[in-house]
Amino acid sequence: YGTYNQGYQPQSAGTIGNPATFGGPFDPLKSKMVELGAKFEIFQKMLSLTTSAYYIEQNNILINALDSSNPDLLRQVGQQQAKGVELDINGRILPNLSVTAAFSYNIAKITESDTPEEVGSIMPNAPKSQGNIWAKYSFKNDSALKGIGFAAGANYATKRLTDVAILELPAYVVANAAVFYQFDHFRMALNLNNAFNKTYWVGGFNYARLFPGTPRN
Repeated sequence: YGTYNQGYQPQSAGTIGNPATFGGPFDPLKSKMVELGAKFEIFQKMLSLTTSAYYIEQNNILINALDSSNPDLLRQVGQQQAKGVELDINGRILPNLSVTAAFSYNIAKITESDTPEEVGSIMPNAPKSQGNIWAKYSFKNDSALKGIGFAAGANYATKRLTDVAILELPAYVVANAAVFYQFDHFRMALNLNNAFNKTYWVGGFNYARLFPGTPRN
């Protein structure tokens, strides 16, 4: 399959309508995307795979200007390009073992800017690689444990930059697990998220605006 998109979007009304706070006027956001992919079915169609490669270009992105006198001040980056590949897997490996997994590799760089030293740098909050996996096993109907199942998985992201040159968000791996029991049309489940109570950051811009991940729950 193939996809081609072009986008045109004026900056938000709140941003445009308050130049004293956010700066401006700002040019509209313009973008285009090209994606090519393929879908496969294997193991007698029990498992499906989707793979794709893409190119995304965005012009006139707004980012924080890092002005200490006005923390809300914004500025525009001329152009950002993202190139990458994705792989998704979904289905059953065995009659009682199902799996869902995804992987992506992405390079998002600033390719045009009024600040020459920015050109070629990686965009903030853009991991080079991220993914997840979730596997679930259910006992067979003729087993004494009929209806009981277990599941486990994890998600991860590589390190990410922020708007502050010396502030880098570390890579993380977060593990999850579950146990469930199904009978007739009812299902009971106990889910354990962030099983090892990992401290991690899902994103951030500077030391005052960092977004922690959810602790064990």
